[in-house]
Amino acid sequence: MDTDIKKIMEFADRLSVIENQKELLLKQFEESCLAYHNGHQITINPTLIATVKNYFDLGRTQNISVLDDFNLPVVIEDTEKFLNFITDQYQQALQKYQIDYNLLIEKKGDLDA
Repeated sequence: MDTDIKKIMEFADRLSVIENQKELLLKQFEESCLAYHNGHQITINPTLIATVKNYFDLGRTQNISVLDDFNLPVVIEDTEKFLNFITDQYQQALQKYQIDYNLLIEKKGDLDA
């Protein structure tokens, strides 16, 4: 009976460690998705990328406006340059997150909590 309790406690501890590490990786990813443009902080996410791409596809290649993280308007002078910048930064952050996550799972095992 004591060995069952010990196993359960070890599993719970391991699960807690993995969940904490997953949270840290996610926070690092989110921080890597922060961009700064003309003194504004903008979080890069798929919605922002799609919005800027849509403007670009519609031929709006200069002086579009987006909202920053504090709901203030930001003028983007060169849509294509900004689109390339945010997609590159987002992909780099996402790839690092994926590599780090895979290393965590490889090292600790996936308890899928």
